[in-house]
Amino acid sequence: MDNEAVTAKSLLHTYMINDGTFAKNYKEVINDFSSWEQREYASKQVLLPENMGEHLGIGETSFCHEVYTILHNKDRHGKKHTIITIVKETKPSNVITVLRQLPEENRLKVSDITIDLSNSMGAIAKAVVNPATLANEETKVEGLTRCKKQMLNRRDK
Repeated sequence: MDNEAVTAKSLLHTYMINDGTFAKNYKEVINDFSSWEQREYASKQVLLPENMGEHLGIGETSFCHEVYTILHNKDRHGKKHTIITIVKETKPSNVITVLRQLPEENRLKVSDITIDLSNSMGAIAKAVVNPATLANEETKVEGLTRCKKQMLNRRDK
């Protein structure tokens, strides 16, 4: 399953495996989860410094009623090795503490970081990857521009 594109569900049906037993064995034996060095705090943060690159993006997202800050490598285009950090937090001081655990030499190689329009994301980016160039997400800027134009048009009518 680790080396080929096979779904777990197809294995369950093909080999008549109990899904509860399979899930438990996969988590505890097959994928080395028990020996993973980030296991203790993985529910709050995940750091993958090997995924760092020159062009990063940072933003927040909501998943299962929790808000997460995600730092990702834009050069990977959402494929393997895109995610650098996921932090179950959006408070800048706490996220900065986690992101400063990334190796400094990797952080200094960052040339630019795309942020959403949130002040907290800008503060986090400046504190962690200074002197990288900060850029706002184009889609959000375009959306705000469109919204502002619509408001002005309505006001003028």
